[in-house]
Amino acid sequence: KQLLHNFSQKEKRPKPQYNFKRAPKGKWRSEVIMSDPKDKTKDLKFCPSESCEHKSHSDHYSALLALLHFQPSLPHEKILPSPFREVWMSFSSGTPQLTPERA
Repeated sequence: KQLLHNFSQKEKRPKPQYNFKRAPKGKWRSEVIMSDPKDKTKDLKFCPSESCEHKSHSDHYSALLALLHFQPSLPHEKILPSPFREVWMSFSSGTPQLTPERA
């Protein structure tokens, strides 16, 4: 979540907004909205199709999907804690542990 916030500041974008989505009872899903500073119709939304056991993890997973979109080649695995490190590394291995929700 912090990496996405830092990216937004560096690129002079508005702060990412997190919203919770419907999930099975006892699970959490959130989506992150990356607003376009000039055109609201170009806002980007990232939401994993998987649900999480922990509320805070759902925010972090949606932030990972946004980072993957904006900075796919950066080695974020060097600074991410587990289990987020493994998820980030799974993107480059071709067998992602996290998939975006299809609209």
